[in-house]
Parts: sequence; structure tokens; C-alpha cells
Amino acid sequence: MIETPRLILRPPIYSDFKPMIEMFSEEPVLRQIGKLNRSEIWTRLLRDVGHWQLMGFGQFSIIERAQNTYTGKVGFAVFERPLGRADTNIEMSWTLQSRFHGRGYATEAAQAVQHWFERDHRQPTACLIAVGNVLSLRLAERLGYKEIDKVCRDKGDAIILQRDP
Repeated sequence: MIETPRLILRPPIYSDFKPMIEMFSEEPVLRQIGKLNRSEIWTRLLRDVGHWQLMGFGQFSIIERAQNTYTGKVGFAVFERPLGRADTNIEMSWTLQSRFHGRGYATEAAQAVQHWFERDHRQPTACLIAVGNVLSLRLAERLGYKEIDKVCRDKGDAIILQRDP
């Protein structure tokens, strides 16, 4: 578990499923990730839980301290998807419920998780971000990621960014 002034970051648990369904149903999230059905969201939760068992790292659930509310997820994972010219298969990603956009939670959570990860893992990481996702591209830049490639996917074009520790 990681604590920041406003957030608690912890591995995902079963009760995160319902707020994940809500998050992945919101129009601002759909625009960037695409439509996911209930089964696909369940599979993502299982993947997030399993990552901790297999890799010793994974996605954290982001909990807002003040209201004890699930706000999204952030962390590192191996998604086993093409990352262009990246020198790594470890990706950093984040997704927040739209009502928490613009509060700096993504930055606060991502910086804390990045610091935690790099204490034990001194290796490059990558991000795959949809071309039109300006806010995530800005966050990746603030975290030290640099564009290294672009890829065409069935869900739309994406930019590959990499950060060296």
C-alpha cells in the first residue's frame, strides 16, 4: 500500500469491480479506451489481481482518502501487446473515473507509484496512449516519458512513450 496526502493506493480487490464497471462506462473513458463489456471489465480486474501474484507488481486501485471512494487505477503491467521500438514490455497506465479528472489525482498517484516501482526495478518502462488523449500525453511527459514510436491499432492510432530510470 502507498499513501499520499489525498490518496490511498492498494492492490485491487473484489469490491473494486462495481466502480470499475461504472468507470469503464463513462463517455470520457470510452473515448480513450473503447467500449468494454462486463466480462471484459471482469477480465481486467482478474488480470490486475493476478499481476501481483506473477510479477510482484501491478495496478493499484486509487482510493480517495476523504470519502474512501474508488477513483480509478494506476500502475505497471506487462500487457503482452506490441510496443513498437520500446526497449521494454513493462507499461505504466492509469485510468480514473471522469468525476475525478482535473483534480491532480492522476499525477499524484502516478508519481507515487513510479517512485515505488523504481526503488526495486531499475529498467525502462513504456506507455501506450491514444493519439487524441492529450491529458494522458501531458501526464506521461510530466512523468519523464518521451515519444519513441507510433502504432496503428484496431482501436485507433497510439503513441508509444518510454522512460528510462
